[in-house]
Amino acid sequence: MNQPKHNPKCSTCGGSTHVSTITYEQTIGNEHVLITGVPAYVCDQCDSRQFDFNVAAQLERLVDSGTPVRTVETPVYEFSPEAVIT
Repeated sequence: MNQPKHNPKCSTCGGSTHVSTITYEQTIGNEHVLITGVPAYVCDQCDSRQFDFNVAAQLERLVDSGTPVRTVETPVYEFSPEAVIT
């Protein structure tokens, strides 16, 4: 990621951001996709993530036609409003 002289302000809340490596998550249909090791600008206030253009383009390519390095099984739970303790 070509880091600018100053990190961009958060596009969600206007807060300051810092560079971090994150795991990007996206759901496509019934499939949940994870991409690890993604450089991002993360907001110090609201935790929103922003990507520079080249990173966003690479994420799109990986989601569209990449080959997974591994597959993980994910447990799924059904939330029941009746079970909420009040």
